Amino acid sequence: MSRHVKRQLIAAMVTSGAAALALPVQAQFIDPQHSGPYVGVGAGATRLKGDDLPDAPTDRSDAGAKVFAGYHFNPYFGAELGVMNTGRFESSAGSLRGQGVYLDAVGRFPVVGALSATGRLGLFQGKLKDGRSGTEITDDGMNVKGGLGVQYDLTKNHALSAEWERYRFEGTGNGKVNTDLYTVGYKFSF
Repeated sequence: MSRHVKRQLIAAMVTSGAAALALPVQAQFIDPQHSGPYVGVGAGATRLKGDDLPDAPTDRSDAGAKVFAGYHFNPYFGAELGVMNTGRFESSAGSLRGQGVYLDAVGRFPVVGALSATGRLGLFQGKLKDGRSGTEITDDGMNVKGGLGVQYDLTKNHALSAEWERYRFEGTGNGKVNTDLYTVGYKFSF
């Protein structure tokens, strides 16, 4: 991950954390009656993990994002459907762009006050493409994905989050390419 991307990610996390702590704490705990739909966005840094092409070292970091919608079945468990984009990874042989859709089971565990830990496990269908020609470099297969994070509830309807997620792309041969997505996000619950 480049120093510039790391600095941007750290600045975004510190800013969102400071904003959350600066708000008056109103004894906010997870509402035991809360259930229903939500939508959100997340943006941050991506990191590609896989082999370089021969004689073509790859820049393995870029900006990535996701957009999602979900449903809280109760305050502690929900399901989420989303789309993600890894950004572009450059090399002297070309560039790679990754994208896909996911469906996750999301668990939420209270830590203290309005702060909770989150965990997710789900399925991901995505592909890496050559950024110049659009040729698919990986199979368009289904893979398991997971992630961990924290969420701070600003109010009953608004929350900030910081998450790490791992997406796996299946190579057209026997290879696998993993992409880690680190995001700072916003979620609105209806």
